[in-house]
Amino acid sequence: MITSMQKGRDGWAAQTDIELEPLGSMEPDAKRILRIQTSKARCGISTSASVWKLDGRGTMTTVLFGDFRKTIAVESSRCTEKSVRMLHDTALASKTDLLAQVNAYYGVKHAADQVAA
Repeated sequence: MITSMQKGRDGWAAQTDIELEPLGSMEPDAKRILRIQTSKARCGISTSASVWKLDGRGTMTTVLFGDFRKTIAVESSRCTEKSVRMLHDTALASKTDLLAQVNAYYGVKHAADQVAA
């Protein structure tokens, strides 16, 4: 699990990548990650989670309306370092439940704890 926090053009943003197990043997070189992002939104700040596929050549892809994507939290506050960190940490506290939702979305059965802590 890799977390980064930085200030960009729109204010502070936090990002955490959690490595997931592959779905099957069809693409053995492809890895999947669950990316949790907190950043400025229209109404304040928001945290979302989405699944991305890494192909091994440095390319990340996601299928619109096909891969898992969820808005976890929305807060109507300014986009400061403190508020972004607090909302992001709150989302990370529920990562076990989020991983269960990802597994259910893709139909993974008997999945062990996928986080390589």
